[in-house]
Amino acid sequence: MHGFEEFYGTLVSAQTFWDPDHFKRLPEGREAIKYDGNFYGTDALTDHAQQFIESAQADGKEPWFLYLAYNAPHFPLQARREDIKRYEDVYKIGWDSIRALRFERMNRMGILPVHTRLSPRSSYTNWAEEVTDTVPPWNDVSIERQADLSRRMAIYAAMIHRMDQGIGQIVQHLKLTDQLDNTLIIFLSDNGACAEWDPYGFDIKTGPVNILHKGESLDSMGSASTYHSVGSGC
Repeated sequence: MHGFEEFYGTLVSAQTFWDPDHFKRLPEGREAIKYDGNFYGTDALTDHAQQFIESAQADGKEPWFLYLAYNAPHFPLQARREDIKRYEDVYKIGWDSIRALRFERMNRMGILPVHTRLSPRSSYTNWAEEVTDTVPPWNDVSIERQADLSRRMAIYAAMIHRMDQGIGQIVQHLKLTDQLDNTLIIFLSDNGACAEWDPYGFDIKTGPVNILHKGESLDSMGSASTYHSVGSGC
């Protein structure tokens, strides 16, 4: 366990957020929290992290160190349906409008230098075929493709939402136990936006396979039986 007294998580690349058997509790013999059919990986990571903190507090182990490594929002895109619903309409305006609105908001907040200009639409490279092109304007994308892509973006946002709720749960616990002011919290992320393959994302597994989802298939995106990524345009 590389120096940690307790561990809960996956020891392989994230493949699902819905299967408790994909996550391991170590050392051997430690019992994982049971979820009675309502398992979701991000929530389970949060709950075990809080359990580890509570155990350290109960044993008087201070200072303690917790490394909470969420899989979210790494693909596959999988999220609770109620969380997806929060964002299902947000991204229908398309990636051009979304990035312009975010740029405007950052300017209002004073995050960007005064003379910063919005960058050009990005290029992408298809790893398998070494094809380089530019992300198309949203209005040039078909209506059916727009529905597929906005759904992918909504699931991605839902995954981040659930992670944010988990971080809030840990912070709230530290507040309630009077440890927040004595705790250093550092947030890091290893990746930015998804750059794999092309603007439309992949399905089934990592690779250049894309499925245009419609109808019932569109509605099922993000469930346990699906595997998607956002594309480089999202």
